[in-house]
Amino acid sequence: MFCVKCGKQVEHDERLCNECQQAENAQKVQPVTEIEQEKPTEVTVCRAETAVADKRGFGYALAAIIVAPIAWIMGLIFVSEIQYGIDAMLRFGADAASIYEMALNGVNAIAAIVGCIIALVLCTKAFNEQNEALKEGVPRHNPTHVLALVSRILAICFIAMIGMLLLDTVELFL
Repeated sequence: MFCVKCGKQVEHDERLCNECQQAENAQKVQPVTEIEQEKPTEVTVCRAETAVADKRGFGYALAAIIVAPIAWIMGLIFVSEIQYGIDAMLRFGADAASIYEMALNGVNAIAAIVGCIIALVLCTKAFNEQNEALKEGVPRHNPTHVLALVSRILAICFIAMIGMLLLDTVELFL
């Protein structure tokens, strides 16, 4: 212990300083190892969580990837029928029945184009949903992105192909 007034060392059991004679003036000094350390504050445990991709738009992309091949099949039927019909008309001449069949086949082509447009709309909705998730900081759901991208490519290619074929068919009748 040390005296608070004069700073001289005093035995720890004495109540009186030998130098300055001050009663109860001694202050107990603890060794450094016994000094009360600051109590640690509550520790928050941080867990490394992997960010889960948001599946928003997956239904739209799935529907688009189903609609686009159906439109392709309808378009392929149109292409095969139109080629058969044009060959028959050129060989045997145009009659009312063959023109009627060509008109029905044109309806098939229009249905295929409408299917592709629906697929494009669904892809766009899937991309928009994924972009909203990205703005919120959620990682991209890759299967949704791939499905939407593939169906968009299918639809655009098919619309271009059917459009050119329809123009060729119209030119044939004009």
